[in-house]
Amino acid sequence: MHTTEQRRRWSVAAASVALAVAFQAGPASLARADAGDPAPVITYGFGLTEQSPATWDPTTNTLVADVHTDAVKDDAGQAHTIRVILPTGYFQNPQRRYPVFYLLHENLGDTATDAQYIPKAYSDMIIVLPDGGPRGWYTNWANQNTVAGAQNWETFHIDQVIPFIDANFRTVATKQGRAIGGMSMGGLGAFHYAQYHPELFSHLASFSGALDLTQLSAQTIIINSETSASQTILPIGPAEPSVPVGSIFGEGLDPWVLPGTPWYAASPTDNMNRLAGQHISVDMYVGKGALTLDVSKYDLMFEWNVHGYNMNAASALAAAGVPYTLTDYDAGQWGPTCDGGHNLTCTEQDMVDYLPKLEAAFAADGV
Repeated sequence: MHTTEQRRRWSVAAASVALAVAFQAGPASLARADAGDPAPVITYGFGLTEQSPATWDPTTNTLVADVHTDAVKDDAGQAHTIRVILPTGYFQNPQRRYPVFYLLHENLGDTATDAQYIPKAYSDMIIVLPDGGPRGWYTNWANQNTVAGAQNWETFHIDQVIPFIDANFRTVATKQGRAIGGMSMGGLGAFHYAQYHPELFSHLASFSGALDLTQLSAQTIIINSETSASQTILPIGPAEPSVPVGSIFGEGLDPWVLPGTPWYAASPTDNMNRLAGQHISVDMYVGKGALTLDVSKYDLMFEWNVHGYNMNAASALAAAGVPYTLTDYDAGQWGPTCDGGHNLTCTEQDMVDYLPKLEAAFAADGV
């Protein structure tokens, strides 16, 4: 188990320091509810089945569905959680449809922790936080025959979660009605999904995302999550069995990443041309961090690396002719508690800034 403070600090750090289809009807389930707005009725399908009854919290407008899918092996018997924050007024406006923001969590993160850093339930959009696993890296793993079992995270999110949400909630089920963003590992995932499925999303955001996998520090952090080697340096490695190096993206450390290689194909920075002409707005947030060898401040060192990844990503976007907005904040200059490091207190300020802009962008798009 990880402490609350550990969960505030994302990702692992090593010596170099371093993320509609046809409906198949399933059984319906009424979420358990407290007093307040009625619980939404959930219908399962698209390869998802009910692991435990969905729960509904009307005080936060949040539904939590625990699902099973053959696409991704259950982690130690734990279900995969899909957390849905409905807009204020959702039940009072039964004819209205809403755009959706899919928010992907960080390495070692979870939907419950990340939901605490969303300032409020918004009135004009649905926010969905799907499970991404402690080290799923938002991809279908290159090696499916490890002790970790099936690890098809892209299939889970793109082919199962999105149609599940569209089937159960009053969404605007079009490209114009969807945005995707992510934190750290989730930032990598958001860019990857938008690059390889541009027909699904109109807005894309990364919050301190791991956007350049050509860098050895980024490769190291992913390989450490395969081998749990980081636990020998810091007590934050995943409580997961080790898998062979290269299981996730199909390659070990490679200082000379070339087109056609696995790291290149998975690296958002090296695939920005996929966003050209796709009419997807792009926003990136990143801090400067600090160059330090103080292990107690590893999140500052990690963000220093991530800052470099994001500068490379920005250059690649510009080269591809893709418009973007970059919020590049110095340590201590972004919100009342953000120190410029790789942690959720800085992401909280990112959300304070980004979510109202996204809500306004959806409104300007007429959705």
